[in-house]
Amino acid sequence: MTTLPCYNLETRLGSFAATIALDRSGELIDLLAFEAPEDMVKAVTVSLVSHAPSLASGIDIGWLQGNALLDKAAVRAGERLVLGLKREAVMRAVANHRAQADVDSDASLEIAFSTIVETAGGTRASPRRLLKIAALAGASQPEWRIEPVEIDLDSLQAGKQLAIGQIAIDIPRDIVLEGRRGLTIEASCFGIKAQHLSLGVAAPMDHSVSLRRFPDAGTSTSRHLIWLADAPALAGQEVRLDVTLTRDAVLDFVDETSQANPRAPLQVRLTAKLGGWVGQDGAGHDPDGPAKPWSSALESRSVPILSQNRGEVALTIAGQHFTCPLGGTAQFEITGGLNAEVDPDDETSIVRCDGLVIDLRRWPLTRTAPLTVEVSSRMGESEIAEPPTPFPLEIVREGDFGRRGRAVVPMQNLTTTLSRAVRTSGANVLRGEITISLAIKAGDEGGRAFAQASLPLRYSRRVHRLPICIDLGASATSIWSGAPRAAGRATEIKPLALGTWLSAHVDPRHGEAALQDAGAAPLIPSHVGLDSSNNLRADHAPHSLPDLALIGSDRASVARRLKAFARRYDVSAPAPPPQSGLPESGRRIDSLKHALTSGAVSLTLNEQVHRYDAATDRVVATNTVEIAPLVADVLDELVDLYVLRLGEDRLRVEDHAPPPVVPRILVSCPSGIGDEIASRYRAALELFAQRLERLFPGATSFPDAAVTVPEAVAAARYVASLPEVRAAVPDQSEALLVTLDIGGGTSDVALASLRRDGDRLNHQTLATFGLPVGGDLIDEALTGIAATLVDRAMDGQDAHWQPAFAEASLARAIQREDAAALAARSWLRNAVKQAKAGLATRLSEKAQGSGTRYRWDADAADETFDIVLAELKPDADPTGLYVAQNEPALADTTRRPGLQLAVDGPDKAGTRRLVLKLSRGALEKGAGEGSQHLAEIGAVLGGLLPRLARAAGPNPVKRPTVIMVPTGRAALWPPIFEAIAAEADASRAAFPFQRPFSPAAMKKAVIAGAAILGIEGDMAGSAVQHKNPLGIAAMAVQMRDLGATGLRTEFAAERIHYLGYDIGSGARVHAEHDEAAPSLGGRANLGRRFQFVRTIPGLDPQGKSLARLRPLLDGQDPMVLLEGDSIVEAHREGLDGFGVCEIISEVLSPTSRKVTVVAANEGWEACWRIEHDRVSRIY
Repeated sequence: MTTLPCYNLETRLGSFAATIALDRSGELIDLLAFEAPEDMVKAVTVSLVSHAPSLASGIDIGWLQGNALLDKAAVRAGERLVLGLKREAVMRAVANHRAQADVDSDASLEIAFSTIVETAGGTRASPRRLLKIAALAGASQPEWRIEPVEIDLDSLQAGKQLAIGQIAIDIPRDIVLEGRRGLTIEASCFGIKAQHLSLGVAAPMDHSVSLRRFPDAGTSTSRHLIWLADAPALAGQEVRLDVTLTRDAVLDFVDETSQANPRAPLQVRLTAKLGGWVGQDGAGHDPDGPAKPWSSALESRSVPILSQNRGEVALTIAGQHFTCPLGGTAQFEITGGLNAEVDPDDETSIVRCDGLVIDLRRWPLTRTAPLTVEVSSRMGESEIAEPPTPFPLEIVREGDFGRRGRAVVPMQNLTTTLSRAVRTSGANVLRGEITISLAIKAGDEGGRAFAQASLPLRYSRRVHRLPICIDLGASATSIWSGAPRAAGRATEIKPLALGTWLSAHVDPRHGEAALQDAGAAPLIPSHVGLDSSNNLRADHAPHSLPDLALIGSDRASVARRLKAFARRYDVSAPAPPPQSGLPESGRRIDSLKHALTSGAVSLTLNEQVHRYDAATDRVVATNTVEIAPLVADVLDELVDLYVLRLGEDRLRVEDHAPPPVVPRILVSCPSGIGDEIASRYRAALELFAQRLERLFPGATSFPDAAVTVPEAVAAARYVASLPEVRAAVPDQSEALLVTLDIGGGTSDVALASLRRDGDRLNHQTLATFGLPVGGDLIDEALTGIAATLVDRAMDGQDAHWQPAFAEASLARAIQREDAAALAARSWLRNAVKQAKAGLATRLSEKAQGSGTRYRWDADAADETFDIVLAELKPDADPTGLYVAQNEPALADTTRRPGLQLAVDGPDKAGTRRLVLKLSRGALEKGAGEGSQHLAEIGAVLGGLLPRLARAAGPNPVKRPTVIMVPTGRAALWPPIFEAIAAEADASRAAFPFQRPFSPAAMKKAVIAGAAILGIEGDMAGSAVQHKNPLGIAAMAVQMRDLGATGLRTEFAAERIHYLGYDIGSGARVHAEHDEAAPSLGGRANLGRRFQFVRTIPGLDPQGKSLARLRPLLDGQDPMVLLEGDSIVEAHREGLDGFGVCEIISEVLSPTSRKVTVVAANEGWEACWRIEHDRVSRIY
């Protein structure tokens, strides 16, 4: 008889435990016993009361007597009462356990019960007690076998998985399984990682059999648990499992094996082992022994990989396609020929031959002997041989299976020979016929060529490239250009004096006029005008129009102008000043960059503008402006007006080079923008490239006629070339360059690896990220603070100065939308910008003169923030925020700390100005919440952003020298520069520049870096090795009621699981960060949803980073939610190693899809199923 645990009937224990074996139990199962005390004089009656709602006393549970369960039984001294349970009740509990999500534990029951002892003297009830029951199961050892199949490489088809065989399992007739106690199968293939091997149920194809995969745990074995939902029904049947390998793993195995030993037979060795739970020894049932695990011996079978190397290979030679059967030598005649460019002005290579490009596809997988291309050219009796060119091959993952490769023969010997012949004998030598012959040979065919071809050499005039770099900033725009030069030759570019021309001909007071570089103003404002009645060219520079008939503001003139320029909108870049006596027009856009990065497709203006509809050939009035066509029109205007037509700055094509001339235009873009905004930049540039055909015929055939260059990446490339940075890199060592490009509308970070070997400095872009905020936030905050402090300073000056706006308070006036308020807001905004620029100039000059670091001393009398409130010119109406009542003077009022009003004496032109001089303390503390907001902006952009950048760097243990360089206009704001410098000092980073770059120098940093990366053909150098870190974010999903406008779904990150890289070593790293979700009062909580995201690095576990960033991002989180193909691309980047099990893409409609990603965290503590069919606009 089975030994049961026995307890005294009077025990005070509150809980008990029992274990049962389902395969060795009858209809009634004994659990434990209670023994009556020896000193008990008379028999007593003991009742059992079940507190489990699904177990009835005396029916499902009770005292076991014979074949019955009783709810009340008598017992004498020294006798036992055995507590029993009906087997059917246990099986119901097991079934309930299987239905739960957590099936990793044993099936178990928890039964609450009480006992009541009835004696002659009364009744005693025990406390509520708990019985925990663990249920085990077992079976006889099943028979099983491996049934392999062949893999035919010659008939390999597209697909992710390849079947290599089946495992057949005969289910024993005495099978009794539940919960976790299924069968386990361990399978592996020698030389192939476990993650590439998987099992699937082949039969029976119903719910009775299912598989769960265990984590691979870094071994070569793939482990699966076989669940048998209805084990007795499957008794005596056969379960068949498909064994599959990923196609890429098989291809890699073939590649490695063939290269290691080409003569070795190709086969995959499949090994498997079956395990489970049976009786004590697996031979029979021991009623007294517990169930024990068992495992079979290893079984292995060979899966042959066959290939007869039959079929045809595909060749593309000089753009022509051919097929070549294996086993012979094919001959081809190529009529198109090879092109050679002729440029008599090129002193180094008068003739430059194109490289001979040969593409090979469908080369047999099992042939790994090296291929070479031998090329020779015959010119008369002379033969010119090129060095043999290796033909590297790689395995094709999709489409035409086999190997493929590309060989490029540079034809350098032919180029040198022809150029030398022209210099010595003249251009007549090119009139003779030149034939090029090539042969492709395989190393395993004894030097025999399997393909031969011949083609003629043809000549064309070399294309000259006109370099144009456009930095389209949030507040200022600059253009750099140079003379057209032959492609591939060094080009010197210089800034065009746009601001100087604009001051002389259009607007002497434009916002960038005071910023000089080498005596000229290279910047113009970035705002764009759309007012046809005040057009920059028609009304202010008519000489720049190709036809005077294009002058005019009526609809017919506008139609002629738009048709002549093939544009959609009547743009002015920048918007000219309003005509005398008129308010500023509402037909303008303050910043194209803001419009592009806003995520909107179109903008709505307060006033209507002209739009040309090419389909109907009509000009219509509209309030809606589409952003991509508008950007294309503005870029076309910048090139047409400033590069090709302006007097002293024009670069007329015919003056510098013979045709054909094609531009290479590089347009700066933010580095940290998401894919959605990047696609808007690309769409705008595609439209712009089409407009280039009007200026440069044939430009549309060049894919690089207009391209974008990431600003921070370009700035980092330029900064790396400066001697100060070079000196900060230890010789024969590496450094990490962190470039902080904090512009007007975006703040971008670029990380680059620098290695110095003597005088040579190697540069490689590692990563980049960014935020869609910048110095414009500072301007907005300063404008609000200035309005508050102006009201305070002007209190008591009514007798001498009256406001030019219709409110007693400037702070209230700038909130209004009437003409006077708009004019006041515009003046104050410009006055704040000029005050910033003046302060930065004075601080830079002071730091340069003293040799100290750039800083703002709060106590220095000459370091004030000077806001011009009014101007009084001798022969003009007064302008500004206030109007002098008589002779300009100031009333004696109570002196306010940090606020000083002054009337400056007349300058050379006789102009007098009312100026408010503000100390640093007044700005940072004198306007309450506004001052606090300003300080927080500086702390985030100057302190938090560098810390996030350092978090993206290498592991601190391996971290090289860090060099921190701020660029961008916002870095001129002293608190930001000081915060960056303090962060560099705290992190012991090198800080080579003690003063910020001037605005012109900052533009040069972006433009010159773009020139290095793009103009000289080095766009590969701008490739970012690692994008923003990937992560899985747990998002709190909320629904906000917007009233009449409907509902809006909002997301807030609560937890981020980073799937990032150590960019120093390239190793993958895991980091889990908790972020506190914001208070979301008044919103309906929809629960939690997991999203694949690209985010910024360094978000801290306490949630402080997000809490500080969200207010600057209008409550958004700094991340891009991936969807559709973006997830698939992220999967290809290497998410397999992070537990991504499956990606299923379902097309819901032509414009939407649903992506389901099954992923697991590092320890497999949870499985995340991520489903979404939308993308969040964050950037």
